[in-house]
Amino acid sequence: NELGILNVISQIKQNKTVIIPFEIQNKNTSIQLYVQTYDKNGKVLSNTLEVLDIHAIPDEFVLNQNYPNPFNPVTHIEYGLPQAGHVDLVIYDILGKEVLTLLNEMEEAGYKTISWNGTNQGGFTVGAGMYFYVLKLNNSTKIKKMLFLK
Repeated sequence: NELGILNVISQIKQNKTVIIPFEIQNKNTSIQLYVQTYDKNGKVLSNTLEVLDIHAIPDEFVLNQNYPNPFNPVTHIEYGLPQAGHVDLVIYDILGKEVLTLLNEMEEAGYKTISWNGTNQGGFTVGAGMYFYVLKLNNSTKIKKMLFLK
């Protein structure tokens, strides 16, 4: 294994599985898988290159602090879903009034990022101040606060 390259030489008969262990260092990564098959005399029969996109799945439901915070004009909200499910992400003002629904849909498990540009349901820029973002996955809820500056 050198520079991310792993050579695996194996005799495999049809319908057998090859397991290649690897460790993901980031939330998302791509692997290029080059497979070459030979006959019993060593002649190349076929080859193929596949790119596999690997997306990590968190062990637990997580909502990270938005960044940047304080922000103007845009902030990013990262969250992790350990399982697929219905996801709601809603922004509320300091009085608890709903400002904007960012998400209300089914999502697959994995790490996600969504941006908010500081606007309300009508598309108007909100006032400076403290806001809360509430993330719900099925029956679980996470809440964080953020500061919008003008």
